[in-house]
Order: sequence, then C-alpha cells, then structure tokens
Amino acid sequence: MAVLVLATGCDPAITIRQVPPPGATNSSRVLVSVKTTHSFIGETWYAAEVTVTNSSVLPITLTEVELVARGVTYKNRPPATETYPSIVPPGTARALGVSFQLHENVRRTFRKAAELRLHYRTGDKDEIAEVSIAGEPLEK
Repeated sequence: MAVLVLATGCDPAITIRQVPPPGATNSSRVLVSVKTTHSFIGETWYAAEVTVTNSSVLPITLTEVELVARGVTYKNRPPATETYPSIVPPGTARALGVSFQLHENVRRTFRKAAELRLHYRTGDKDEIAEVSIAGEPLEK
C-alpha cells in the first residue's frame, strides 16, 4: 500500500478530454465523441472510448483512426476485437476502443490540443471527422 501511495504521489494524474475548437458547430453528419480519461502524467499510452454517430442517410465505412499531437501522427492500435474497415449504418452510433503508443508522456503530448481523426468512406468519397482533445491537471 505504501508503494502505491508513493508511486501515485510521484506521478500525478492528468484529465484528457474533448474540447470544442473555436467556432465549432454540430452540423456534421458524422459526429465523434471522446470519453474523458484520467492517466498518470508519465504514461506513454493513450487509450479512450470513442463514439461515432452516423446521422447521415448513407452508411459510412470506418477505415482508420489516428491521433495528431505535437506534429506527430500516431496510428491506432485497436484491441483485437476492433477491425477496420467497419460499417456504421445510417442513424446509428458505434463505440470504438482506440489506443495509441506515444513518443512522449501524456503530459507533454496533450499540453496543447491534439486532433483525433476518424477516416471514413461514404459512397465513393473519403472523408475525415475530427475532434480536439487536450489535457489538464486532474481536478481534486
């Protein structure tokens, strides 16, 4: 127990949450929502639950998820149960597990807002839905 207290005391936590970009609107037909996570600042993995809502009249095919932070693009390392391409029918929402191995710890990676990008295909057109995520000290 003492080791856990010392380890926690030496490595405080950070909250990583979705933040609205300036001038953001909800007019997109494909909405992405990122569940808030709490990580120790020294961790070099970022994992979150992402919900994709397809409010269009056509199905979408998810092809890839990536994270762009501090000039680096990270490829998603999804759980074995997540496979791409993956279809989201019109009018439905789908939860995805995403996971990224970072070059730096989460504190540095999310010091400034990062972009989570979801690549998808609708009809014969490739598109990207993106959201901003940023870190802040864990609220006590």
